[in-house]
Amino acid sequence: MISDDDLATSVSDKHEEGQGPNLTNLLDDPPAEWNWERIVAEGIDVKYLEVEQGKQVFNLNSAVFEVLTMFNGPFGFPISSRFN
Repeated sequence: MISDDDLATSVSDKHEEGQGPNLTNLLDDPPAEWNWERIVAEGIDVKYLEVEQGKQVFNLNSAVFEVLTMFNGPFGFPISSRFN
């Protein structure tokens, strides 16, 4: 479960070190449009960023890699069928 204190690792180096997007804020009030080029160029909107100190931080790269690994290989189709 995601709590109010859960942050993701920063996906852009355009904002201050030690800040990450708050997952709860991001899911409760998502942006109207996901403009990945702007996020890479300018960083994440400031309203989603919080200081990482004292909060649980998730590494999004590791999470995405784990999910892709789970659905890869000979058991990928049966696993995806089960979750469908």
